[in-house]
Amino acid sequence: MRVKTPRLSIIFLIVTLIVGIAIGYKVNDVITSPKIRSLREGIEDKDDQITAMRITIDRLEENVTGLMVSLTDLTELYDDLAENTVPKSQHDALAAEHLELTEDHNALEAQASSLRSINEDLTEENQNLSEEYEELLAKYSEIRVLSWTYFEAHSLRINLTTTTTTYNKNKPIMGSISIYHENNQPFNGTIRLMLWSNYYSSGTTSDKFSVHGQADYSFSYPFLQGPGTYYLRVSEIRDAGGFTVVTYNEAREYSIKITMG
Repeated sequence: MRVKTPRLSIIFLIVTLIVGIAIGYKVNDVITSPKIRSLREGIEDKDDQITAMRITIDRLEENVTGLMVSLTDLTELYDDLAENTVPKSQHDALAAEHLELTEDHNALEAQASSLRSINEDLTEENQNLSEEYEELLAKYSEIRVLSWTYFEAHSLRINLTTTTTTYNKNKPIMGSISIYHENNQPFNGTIRLMLWSNYYSSGTTSDKFSVHGQADYSFSYPFLQGPGTYYLRVSEIRDAGGFTVVTYNEAREYSIKITMG
């Protein structure tokens, strides 16, 4: 009796590939999502710092303006007294006050200049964070529209894949589905898929596919509304006893974008 080892190797390779895709998506989601949240929090924190800094700068500029007015008035009085005969004590007192106001003014100007520089640095850093956030978000969005989707529901880990996301005519959608419990035991039951069209606000439902951990599927004649953009998603999952364990509403958020025509 001949042992069909090549066929077993191919099956093992396909299983390994599917599990790798699921793990890769999960790892990417675990790594990428916190990075996006961290960047968003960093941007919000920098925005708060910039706002507080601008308020401080505005107040300092008001103080500088007030000092300038006082300094101008005192200078006029000092010049007027310098041209007239006044007691030396009054002259010295005005000269000391003039010097003190001048030093205060210069100190506030230096402080305001330093704060402006810090504000510019914060603004630049915030801009860099925003650009990094947008780039990371774009990459994350690209990942979400690949030919697979993964989600968890009721202690099940579900991974849905397709062989392609572009169809020129109404051909069957083919791919694979894997469903495992949290303890890595295979799920036994059935699954139905749905191809939804937002434009027509309707969709087509596939036949039931039996699943023992994982299975291949072929969704025949899914494009009933013609060319356009569709979304492949899980319609329902039932256990071996026929009890519904995952409903359409629980799975509708997770879909694969399909283009026809």
